[in-house]
Amino acid sequence: MKRTIALAVLMCGAAAPAFAADVGLGVSVESGDSTIYVPIDINETFRIEPLLRYVEAKREIDTGVIGTLRQRTLQIGTGLFAVKSLAESFDLYYGARLSYLKSEPDYSNEAIAISDSDGYSIAPTLGFEYSFNKHLSIGGEAEWFYQDINGDLDAKATGTDTRLILRFRF
Repeated sequence: MKRTIALAVLMCGAAAPAFAADVGLGVSVESGDSTIYVPIDINETFRIEPLLRYVEAKREIDTGVIGTLRQRTLQIGTGLFAVKSLAESFDLYYGARLSYLKSEPDYSNEAIAISDSDGYSIAPTLGFEYSFNKHLSIGGEAEWFYQDINGDLDAKATGTDTRLILRFRF
């Protein structure tokens, strides 16, 4: 199932540029968020936005025996959005992001073995975007997310997230 979701996400993101009118690059302007977005405006009312996020974190962890946990997390996904113009240069967009997540932990204490885990995330999203010109825009969005991760450290999570995204279109 997870491989099917990952394949569908990658196919949507890879096939989209062939049909795109406007392609760009977006980044979150919040500290600690390392997500890269590729906004693809198919037309004035539909956007596909593949995303890529890679995080490598290291921390001391005490599980009875102190050790260092280094964790690499990769998120690959695609957002599908309807776009509605509210005023000149100001748009509302809504839809969802579907992502594949892969986590690779490396624990320095060999007495405890933690294997890789992977899963998916679904995030209905609502955003507003202001365009300064045809190349540069800033957007704010809010999402509710559901994540399901499987491995030695199974986890299911739900919550909300907000972000500011600066987008540049070529």
